[in-house]
Amino acid sequence: MINSNFKSILISASLLFNFAHKIKNVSKLTSLINPNFAYVSKIGLSTAALMGSYDSVSGASTEITSPSIANGKVGEDFVYRITTAPRSARNFSAQPLPAGLRMGTGNLKSYILGKPTKAGSTNVSIIASKPGYGTVSKKIRIEIASAGKPPLIETDTPISKVVLEGSNISHSVVVSGSDPIKYQWYHNDKILVGEKENRLLLNNIIENQSGSYHVIATNEFGSSKSAILNIKVKLKAPVPNFSSIVNGNGKVHFKFPSVRGRIYRIQSSSTLKSGDWKNLYTIESNGGEIIRSYDIGSEYKKFFRILLEDI
Repeated sequence: MINSNFKSILISASLLFNFAHKIKNVSKLTSLINPNFAYVSKIGLSTAALMGSYDSVSGASTEITSPSIANGKVGEDFVYRITTAPRSARNFSAQPLPAGLRMGTGNLKSYILGKPTKAGSTNVSIIASKPGYGTVSKKIRIEIASAGKPPLIETDTPISKVVLEGSNISHSVVVSGSDPIKYQWYHNDKILVGEKENRLLLNNIIENQSGSYHVIATNEFGSSKSAILNIKVKLKAPVPNFSSIVNGNGKVHFKFPSVRGRIYRIQSSSTLKSGDWKNLYTIESNGGEIIRSYDIGSEYKKFFRILLEDI
């Protein structure tokens, strides 16, 4: 004869198997049955645990376990697998993805695959789910490095040149980096039309071409700006001569024509010896005639000359 406790367990088990599929909340079913059935109902509750919720069997919460940072390189194969634990997922998605990457299909549906086409960093949201068990998500970062090297202009020290009008200027830059490299020169930050080589060539230069010059070298991996080249164009000037020298009342008065932007020196000497010439005035001309006076005092003999400073 079956004792009453054993009979109670059998009845409880029978109720569970016959009615569990009709009752969504297993905990309610448990309350209808003998308390001795609590252990069986615990097993039933664990099988219904949602993705990401506490798992009464494993003692852990389901989560995405794949790395938070994934690295790749432009033009090379990229593979990143989305993994979850302790439960496995069936559906996966990720967005936004860097150019050239996509979610896999079929047996590879948990993978991000492809060949990146552009360097950069992308913050991506990945989601894993299982029908009837909910979803879990995670933020990751995909870092894509350049496949080549951006241009590097070796000289980064500003250069200054002073030239006479009519001169020819040639200035080159040395650049390293992945080909092809394109160049564009600028004058006072404005594009120089047609100047698209690593060498700047200015023939028969004129005064309004004075100013700053630089070049920007560019390839698909980046760009580099050169140091500034400063060019100052001076006007040509004839050999200077006094147009008038007047001596009176202990003073000598000078006059001579000049060219704008050029520097003139008025010197004096008592002996005409090369080491005896002394500077009286240094003048940067604004153009036109220059007039100056010199107090000769008691000196009875004095020589004067004008020098045009070289560029």
